[in-house]
Amino acid sequence: MDTNFIKNIIRIGRVSSIDVNANTARVAFSDKDDLVSGNLMIVNRGSMVDKDYWIPDIDEQVLCLMLPNKSGLGLNEGFILGSFFSAEDAPQERSTDVRAVKFGDGTVIKHDRKSGSLIVNATGDISIIAGGTITIQGAVVKIN
Repeated sequence: MDTNFIKNIIRIGRVSSIDVNANTARVAFSDKDDLVSGNLMIVNRGSMVDKDYWIPDIDEQVLCLMLPNKSGLGLNEGFILGSFFSAEDAPQERSTDVRAVKFGDGTVIKHDRKSGSLIVNATGDISIIAGGTITIQGAVVKIN
């Protein structure tokens, strides 16, 4: 198999457009004169019973797995495997014990498994909706 063909299977590019209804995005590859892919499926963690939804932002750098087309000559279909941190887009945390999600509006959800702390810092309203009892229990409960 041609080594150039193999090099083109795993690609890095930037999201150029998004289709939220199909959960796909198109990616431009700068090393190919900004050639734009077809609609690539976005890989998520769970899509059946437990679902984890994520759509990359326009211009976000992503890692893609490209599939050969029927002729074997082109690579236009495939998957967006995810994005990754870089010097341009640095991580918001630097710890093996922290898992955090930081949203574009400044909202943060952060868990530190070493200390056991969970922080939810929302820039807007928070709604807690339960089909049953809500119990708040702690050594000290403060309500401001």
